[in-house]
This record gives sequence, structure tokens and C-alpha cells, in this order.
Amino acid sequence: MLFTWYFSSHSITHPTYFIEDEIADRTIINVIQSRRSIFGMLFIKIIVQILLDLVKAIPLFCLVALVQQIAFPTDWVVTFVTFLLSFVVIASLYGLGFLFASFSFVFTKISSITSLLAYGILFLVGFQEQSSHLIATLTRFLPFHLLVSFIRQPSWFVLLLLLGYGLIYWLLGYLCFQTCLTYAKKKGSLFHV
Repeated sequence: MLFTWYFSSHSITHPTYFIEDEIADRTIINVIQSRRSIFGMLFIKIIVQILLDLVKAIPLFCLVALVQQIAFPTDWVVTFVTFLLSFVVIASLYGLGFLFASFSFVFTKISSITSLLAYGILFLVGFQEQSSHLIATLTRFLPFHLLVSFIRQPSWFVLLLLLGYGLIYWLLGYLCFQTCLTYAKKKGSLFHV
């Protein structure tokens, strides 16, 4: 779950950082005028960032597991499936990241809010028992509880729910992204001037 939280915190923040950088550098207009979509350009940047993060994270988390004497499952299939499902959760949350990033077209400094959200997600991952009814309720809006449930007791139903979360997040993220981008272009406020 620590591995999933690490990548999930990036999935909430990186799309916003990338959009804000493109707006600040004034390169977003070049992307708009090219044949490649902004959404596609961000997607490629995210893939590269995930690969870089994997190079850093896997050795680090293996070292943490060795120091903490965490026992890995002896069944490699279970480990591989758990690893893949972690990336399903991470990919799902990138859809949510695109939702937040879309507000960068309309407002400034959205990355400050997403940074706070990324740290707030730490309390919703499921490391510890939920201390309040509010936190337990908020946890249900994120797919972490389903990943924990699947790790404890694999189920096709939980797998389908995880995929459903991802589909909902990506639909919301994509629709909001396109709506805010169109609004900013029509209003002429893409650079917040």
C-alpha cells in the first residue's frame, strides 16, 4: 500500500504540474496548434514520469521491505497480480489527476491544492484503522479500500469495481479537461491574463 500511495500521490499532482508548466512556459499554444492533442501530450509525459518513478521506487521499496523484514508472498502469481492491481488503482487516480489539472486552464495555482490532496490521501489509503466516520466515508470514494479487500480475499467482483472506479475517474477527468480547455480558449484566458 505504501508503493501504491507513493505513485497515487504523483497521479493526483503531476497532471496539474505539467499543465501549469506548459501555461507558464507559453508552450501550450504550440501544442494546441499542432496535430497532437494536449491530452495525448500529457499522457506521454505521464508514461515517462511513471517509468522514471519506477526506477527510483522499486529499489527503495525493496530496501524498506528488507529493513522492515516484510515477508513477500511466496506465490509469485499473487505478487504479480497485486502489483498489477496497484497499477490499476494508480492509473485510475490519474483520471482524477486530469480532473484537477483541468481547473488549471481556468484558475491559477491549482497545484497547491493538489499537493495538499496528495498528502491527505495518505490518511485514506488504509494503513491504519479509520479514526472517524468522515474519513471512513471519504475512503469509499477512492479505490484503495478495494485493493486492500482484493489483497485479503481475491474476488472478480472487487476487480470489476476497481475497473469501474477507473472508468468513472477517467470519464470525469476527460470531460472536465475538455470542457475547461474549451472554455479557456473561447474566453481567451488560457494564459490567465
